[in-house]
Amino acid sequence: MADTSTLGSLLQGVSQQPPHIRGDGRNTLQENILSHTTRGLTSRPGTAVIQRITGLPTDMQFSRFRLGGEVFQIGTKTGEISIINEQGVAQTVNASPEALAYVQDDMVVYVYDNKETAATFLLNRDMITTMDTDTSAQEADVVTDIGLITSLGGLFSHTYTVHVETDAGVVYTGTYEAPDGLTDGDAAKTTSDYIISQLSISLNALTLPAGVTVSAANSVLMIRGMTNIRISTEDGSGGDTLVFQTNVSKSTEELANHAPHGTLVRVIGLDGTEDDFYMRFEVAEEDTVGNGFGSEGLWREWFNPFEQTAFDASTMPHSITRENDDSFTIAPVGWEQRRVGDNDTNPVPGFIGKAIRDVNGFQSRVVVVAGAVTNMAVTNEPFNFFKQSAVAEVDTDPIEIISTAPGEFSLQYIVPFDRDLVIFGDENQFHIAGGSGLTFRNASMTQTTDYEMAKGTRPSSTGRTVLFPFSIGTYSGIKEFYSTNTVDANSAVTITENIPEYITGAVTDIQISTNFNIAFIRTDDPDHGNRVWVYKYLWDGENKLQSSWSLWDMSQDVV
Repeated sequence: MADTSTLGSLLQGVSQQPPHIRGDGRNTLQENILSHTTRGLTSRPGTAVIQRITGLPTDMQFSRFRLGGEVFQIGTKTGEISIINEQGVAQTVNASPEALAYVQDDMVVYVYDNKETAATFLLNRDMITTMDTDTSAQEADVVTDIGLITSLGGLFSHTYTVHVETDAGVVYTGTYEAPDGLTDGDAAKTTSDYIISQLSISLNALTLPAGVTVSAANSVLMIRGMTNIRISTEDGSGGDTLVFQTNVSKSTEELANHAPHGTLVRVIGLDGTEDDFYMRFEVAEEDTVGNGFGSEGLWREWFNPFEQTAFDASTMPHSITRENDDSFTIAPVGWEQRRVGDNDTNPVPGFIGKAIRDVNGFQSRVVVVAGAVTNMAVTNEPFNFFKQSAVAEVDTDPIEIISTAPGEFSLQYIVPFDRDLVIFGDENQFHIAGGSGLTFRNASMTQTTDYEMAKGTRPSSTGRTVLFPFSIGTYSGIKEFYSTNTVDANSAVTITENIPEYITGAVTDIQISTNFNIAFIRTDDPDHGNRVWVYKYLWDGENKLQSSWSLWDMSQDVV
């Protein structure tokens, strides 16, 4: 009924203000009616039974996702999961007990899909992510404590010496003195291969510790079987012609041309440990670590295998894979592990040790938030959060942003909005500009507003604004986040200012149809489980022509 002197168009919905100060077109009560700017007040659209679903666990939480052009509803509760298609037909869900253990009460589904890669993520918002503590497999891929001495050429009358020191401080010395060049054949005795062969003979003539072996391959001498091997050399040329490496090397230029398959070396950088990197020798067609010395191979950038480098997949977002027309599989994701560097040069993402609260996509990157950290995966590689090289940086490398905003806060939701990202915290909102290609060099997260948001409900975009809920005691309100075209700023207005005690309970879901300019609100009010609050809006440029609230009561509870 209307409380104004004239009925007017009544297209602005319900108001709880006193009649004398209400805006035009508002009324006291509007149930099961839609305010339409063309057709006026009409009955809400009817509903039709598609399928009666039986056998589902009670108290499941449902969300909607689109995959391959089809819409599915996924229901989750602790240890249980169901998927239903648009026709209401339950799909077969294959999941191991370990995968079901990941499913709890607060779950998020996100479909990442670009031209190169597609993936459907199932996220437990309360699961603390961890690293895999078992490093045995990656340690087995390398061999250490290999001493390699390389001759780069020789000179007449120079003495070449190799000192090998054990952990106990005992030094073993091999030496070779090149001839003076006055006799025929002396030149052949100054070649790299010859010098190495003579040093090998000299060292093998000593009584070396048990298990220590010395062997030569062309211009490279190898010493192995000694823990924490230490080597020094003398060549009469200031170290220019007889170079060595152990578990460390001073530069890639000093790496030997021959090494056993899997030999690991840490190359010392110029600025401390922050720029050290690892190299591993790979022998062609050799798969047995420690063999193949003397065969052709190459050094490839590697990682520190003695640090934790792989995610514990049981704590990370899982995947939903459609196997056929009516079957899905829930399983851990094959996340990429760190393949180069170490904790200093290629650190684990900031979300480790925290609960990932949301997952989304932006500029061909998977984006996650946890605590105060936003992480973006490698471009077009949704399962990779590590750099591709510890010595070279590229624009596709992963991005990690920590806001400098004061105080403690926890990021909750990621909303792509107007070519940018809006990150909603529990008490503040942040903006990541996306007008140009985002890289680790230019990415930043700026706090724009500090409105308190009701927890547990994802903000939803109308296309030009973002709606998010807040609490008013036992009632809920809705704010509308927007950016202005006239100034570089963000703000939010309360669109429930005139109905402060209208939406009962805490908002649990906001769904928006941008085609019809309409939003649907669901709450946890136990007395009105069948109720949906409806917000109808219409913009004309910068002017909002319609802002109408009403409610619809369904014949069944809305889940």
